[in-house]
Amino acid sequence: CSDINECAQGTDDCVPEATCQNSNGGFTCSCPSGYTGDGKASGSGCSDINECAQGTDDCVPEATCQNSNGGFTCSCPSGYTGDGETSGTGCTPPPPATCVDVTVEIRTDGWGYETSWTLSDASDASSSALMSGNSYADSETKYMTECLPNDANYVFTIYDSYGDGILFGGGYKVSAGAIVLAEGGGNFGYYDVKAFPLGNPGEPPCDETACTDAPEGWYDSDDAIYNCDWYANGSNCAIYGDGYENFGKTANEACCSCGGGGN
Repeated sequence: CSDINECAQGTDDCVPEATCQNSNGGFTCSCPSGYTGDGKASGSGCSDINECAQGTDDCVPEATCQNSNGGFTCSCPSGYTGDGETSGTGCTPPPPATCVDVTVEIRTDGWGYETSWTLSDASDASSSALMSGNSYADSETKYMTECLPNDANYVFTIYDSYGDGILFGGGYKVSAGAIVLAEGGGNFGYYDVKAFPLGNPGEPPCDETACTDAPEGWYDSDDAIYNCDWYANGSNCAIYGDGYENFGKTANEACCSCGGGGN
């Protein structure tokens, strides 16, 4: 008696996905990796295993698992590098951004030509403005956006050449995404000054909960009424902030409202 090789003759009962293995007096059907079943047409055949749904995939938590016939693929989020696999290179996040998009919005009144502004590095008063604007039309809204270095302090100064600010609904707003860094309008006289820190993307700027006056309760050498709350009004930081030192600090160093303080 001679064995019949059903696999070679094509008389086996294996489904196309299965591998036929001849044996004395018969044969076996084996499903490939990633499939389940007995591999036989008369049996359960070979069905794909959804590793993603079963949680048996090899993707790292940051990656997205996509099932495929006999396997799966892992995809890292946009901006990440790597193959997304635990046994591979995983997903490496992008390096932190070194700058943040800051947008200045100007809404002029009926005398747009009176309005101009600058945005400068607060740590270097002698430096040129990083952003600026002038020569506006009447009753218009203009935007300017620049990517400014993060983890720095800035001063926004807006001027009105007539000395009555921006009236009749006009004003300004400085923002980083959804975070408002400075805003104002109305009759601020010849100019208005706002100081603010700029943190990493996605982090809120220093505010009353994240920044504290240092030392707390600071007031200048002239009188206790000239405290950080007083300096927060109008242009007091710009006019007086570098004078009247007390407790070893000026208002621009001690007060959050002037761009100083501590965390």
